[in-house]
Amino acid sequence: MPKLPIKNKLLGRPSKYTPTIQAKADNYAKDYASHGHAVPSAVGLSLALDISKSTLYLWAEKYPSFSDTLEKCMAVQEMALVSNGLTGDFNSTITKLMLHNHGYSDKLAIGGDAENPLAIQQITRKVVE
Repeated sequence: MPKLPIKNKLLGRPSKYTPTIQAKADNYAKDYASHGHAVPSAVGLSLALDISKSTLYLWAEKYPSFSDTLEKCMAVQEMALVSNGLTGDFNSTITKLMLHNHGYSDKLAIGGDAENPLAIQQITRKVVE
């Protein structure tokens, strides 16, 4: 007997992604502090939604609104790091490390002038085109 093609066979488990999950993700982006987080993060969002980080990124590829929410989390994180890093409310070493993930880097400016002959450290932002 010839095998018939199987149509609409589910591969793996059905997705947990629903409008309710999207609403929870949006809420996390706005109110991450209620989860005890100093800044929003991908791992924080995954824990708040009870999913793995890999699922988080798969959903971001598949669902545009979820991708927007994840990007908003990262933008809020960047702003919180910059603001709290400048005021000294966050540990400067950890802030610098986390800002690296947002495209910031430490540059060493060699040279100077007669008043300041030593090298100067500064944080710069990479421009991605």
